[in-house]
Amino acid sequence: MRVHPLTHMQRTQDVAGAVLGSDGKSPPLERINVFVEFKDRWGDTCKALGLLQVQLYRSSSEAGQERQEATWDADLSDLEKNADWFDPVTRAYRLQLQVPGWLGDLSGQSSLKLRVVFTPSSGDDPPRRLRTDFVVTRS
Repeated sequence: MRVHPLTHMQRTQDVAGAVLGSDGKSPPLERINVFVEFKDRWGDTCKALGLLQVQLYRSSSEAGQERQEATWDADLSDLEKNADWFDPVTRAYRLQLQVPGWLGDLSGQSSLKLRVVFTPSSGDDPPRRLRTDFVVTRS
């Protein structure tokens, strides 16, 4: 499993192309487009069944420390949702995550990290988990 390099943060726009929240009364709305790719033991991209969790971390005031700010779950064992999230062009799962309001106030220098944890529906006891980290940037 890996977080695909297409993963990025973007400001959401309306149909006319105006940035939502740019009215000066509310902060810009942002989302993170997360692409998660799975490979089988032969190195071929594939689909996966299980629970996918995306965690958002940001640096805290203490040096070297991070604070978990948000969590999103995607149940890939639901076959209809699995098919909806899978992007056949990139051969990766694409999740569009609405982010907390404070994110629009951060400067471009702020460090945001995504941690993706996948627990397969294999029935292993204890369950085997895959985990990877990715530093996300604005587009």
